[in-house]
Amino acid sequence: MVLITIRLVGAENDEKKIWENIPIDPQISVTDLKEKIKDCTKIPLDFQEIEFRGGPLADMPHPLDSVNDSEELVVKHSQLEVWVEYKNNVEEVLKHVEDVQEVVELHEHLENCGIFDVYEEFNDFQEKNHAEVASWIDPDVFMMRRTAKEYFRKIHDEKRGEEESEFICYFEERDHEYLTITRAFVQIHGEDSPKKFKLQPHYYGFNYMRQRWEPDVSELYRYKLLELIGVTPKAHIITNIESIDTETYVYIATQWDNRFQKLGNILDEESLTADLVVQIVMLKELLHMSVHEENCGKWERTENAAIVDFSIHEDFQVYTHMKYQILTSPIHRILGGVYRRIRNQYDDNAWLKIAKVHFDRWDMANKIDLAREQLGTDVLECLEIGFQKRPFNSKFEITPMCEDTPTEQLNEFIETLRENLENLRKVLNFVV
Repeated sequence: MVLITIRLVGAENDEKKIWENIPIDPQISVTDLKEKIKDCTKIPLDFQEIEFRGGPLADMPHPLDSVNDSEELVVKHSQLEVWVEYKNNVEEVLKHVEDVQEVVELHEHLENCGIFDVYEEFNDFQEKNHAEVASWIDPDVFMMRRTAKEYFRKIHDEKRGEEESEFICYFEERDHEYLTITRAFVQIHGEDSPKKFKLQPHYYGFNYMRQRWEPDVSELYRYKLLELIGVTPKAHIITNIESIDTETYVYIATQWDNRFQKLGNILDEESLTADLVVQIVMLKELLHMSVHEENCGKWERTENAAIVDFSIHEDFQVYTHMKYQILTSPIHRILGGVYRRIRNQYDDNAWLKIAKVHFDRWDMANKIDLAREQLGTDVLECLEIGFQKRPFNSKFEITPMCEDTPTEQLNEFIETLRENLENLRKVLNFVV
């Protein structure tokens, strides 16, 4: 038994990768030797290049039968040339995001042969660019980011005109709990620093989420209306038509607003007020949507409701008994106890009096048409191009397909909203 040194080379910091006093039997087989090298360096057996005494390891059953104490084996990963090609391509693609298929293939090859486990600086490079690399490996996420970047660049170019101005757009690593959601940082002409956005697909967009029917235009409309009444941050509706299958892909970029205080934190502080409860209930019933304690709350230093995300009810309907809806509906079914404790402190008139204050402040009825205008005809046109029929659940029956086009669906939703607003206005007019 002799003690040898194994030195890993191939990276800039080779001196840090030395394993000394490794016990070796001079009669060791090539396979067993490679296993020992793998234990130290993590290089898989099939990707080891080994040098002994200045040349390649001899191709014989016992290549170390003459080895002495303190002699050195120099090893490296056999795919270093692929790494160099990958690194160069990554740096080019980061400058000009166009066709990334080659980079995807190189990355997958390097990952499969374990090179990122061998060289720390290679892994550091990969992790530093993980947000981009992850999007390349996931075509859906790559398309979302590419489309968003093109969308914001167009806004930048329109604002700058003939002026020279730097456009900045980059993406932060995705949250592993919400793999479809990413954070974008965008600076367009006239802005001093990048603004932060939560970028996510409209829920019909990704392969592994719901089956792909056309996006629900009424949900996109809700974002614009809520923005106009000061409840949601600014939201950009971003569309893309995939030429292969002519499906419409829709993404929502919601501007980050540090004033947002989550309902969950408000509950923890035991500072939930009737003022906030009434607003959320009204919005939930008028717009047929659901919220939870993480995506709704209030704006800092106010009692004004804030909602940063929501899910919708497809069975929107006219409420003929709007008073009952406002007086009895909780924020969320799991918060029923909290709701009842606050609700029991107010009689019906006092509860509706709070509702009237915010109903008048929002002036939602007069913003319906503007919200549609801000949604944009280009969005509707994209939805019409990629239109496919989707399941539609009415209050009374489930039909296999909804025959309405996106424009017809939006018209139906707006008409329902107008009627519900009018019904609520009549109720609140009797408040004393």
